Amino acid sequence: MNTLPALLRAPTRPSLEAVVASIEPMEPEDRYTIVRTLGRKQQMRLFELCESSAPVARTDFMPESAGTGVVDHRGWNSLPLFRAWRTFSKPMVAIPGTQELGGYNDSSTRWLLGPGYFVCRESDPEYVDRGAWVVDYLRVPESELVDGWPAIKPNEKGLQRFVYGGTRDYMRRVCDGITIGLPFKGDKELAFPFILVRS
Repeated sequence: MNTLPALLRAPTRPSLEAVVASIEPMEPEDRYTIVRTLGRKQQMRLFELCESSAPVARTDFMPESAGTGVVDHRGWNSLPLFRAWRTFSKPMVAIPGTQELGGYNDSSTRWLLGPGYFVCRESDPEYVDRGAWVVDYLRVPESELVDGWPAIKPNEKGLQRFVYGGTRDYMRRVCDGITIGLPFKGDKELAFPFILVRS
């Protein structure tokens, strides 16, 4: 059966084309439901497959139709946590005067481990092979972006430093509306990928 979970759990490596064909026709809600069936090994396989996909671009996070509005990306991570703690979202918005995006992590643990602000930007040339765009927690927006968003604070402050401090998530494109990321602390790969489904 050529469903996304079955393809990624198969003993033989699937093609990226088969993976995309299994999920691309779905509505965002159905996509989010099915990616939440994927464990760490399946997400790692997907990240590796996406090395051959078209490079992820700004429009994968912020379509032209969004203008200056907020675009939400619902996420599913592969950390060994309770299911309720593995869901999150990354709302993003354009940073005025730049091609960069700003956002934060919204989850049930934000009160303790947040807000986890970041700047989403093009990767430095030496790291493009990891992913063409990066969610960079070493940088946070310089000023408030959206009324009602939590106050900005550096990721080296508070308990959030254990999650976001010194971390960059390198992103690859699965298909239109779905990206997958892999975190690094410096040059150390953290083998717990996550998937984002654009709302």
